[in-house]
Amino acid sequence: MLTTSLQRLFDSGNFHGMKNFDLLMKHYGKTYHSIDDSPIHFSELIELIDLEYAIDCTYSRLDLHKIWREFAVWCCEPLACYITIPTCHVALFSAKKFINDEISIEELTEIYVTAYEDQTNDISDHLTLSYCANRIAMDASHPHIDTCITNCYNTSALGLNRLGLSFEFIKVKQRDKFLSLVS
Repeated sequence: MLTTSLQRLFDSGNFHGMKNFDLLMKHYGKTYHSIDDSPIHFSELIELIDLEYAIDCTYSRLDLHKIWREFAVWCCEPLACYITIPTCHVALFSAKKFINDEISIEELTEIYVTAYEDQTNDISDHLTLSYCANRIAMDASHPHIDTCITNCYNTSALGLNRLGLSFEFIKVKQRDKFLSLVS
């Protein structure tokens, strides 16, 4: 099981004014003066706080970047058939290759930059499925995983909502996938 700690969360800056962090400290019987590195399973976080904050907690373990990128790529897959920009297809494929150690982070960065430039030049309405699909495919290859996972999580929810799926349905699927990766 993948873990973090209150200290790691604090050190990653994911605590200021956050009712969820306060809730975690209360649950574990800690104060700002007594937080420590006792392991907290990510699956436990999802039971205690909302999924969005649990995803924010991934910043405390950026060393697990390939697992977080796997979640980001998974978020993209239901919308992949709506990708209209070829470099965004390449970016998604490359993110998968990076997970499998088939390309370097430098190569992934180059591919991301190209997809980003092409996606930025796209004039489609930002609420369309193709925009969401292109955006999430590009973001899946973002070299900074903290940006990647948050953007993919949010954009996939927006895109799937455009397909007529309820946010509750989407959240359940995202939660289940996240749990499967951290357990």
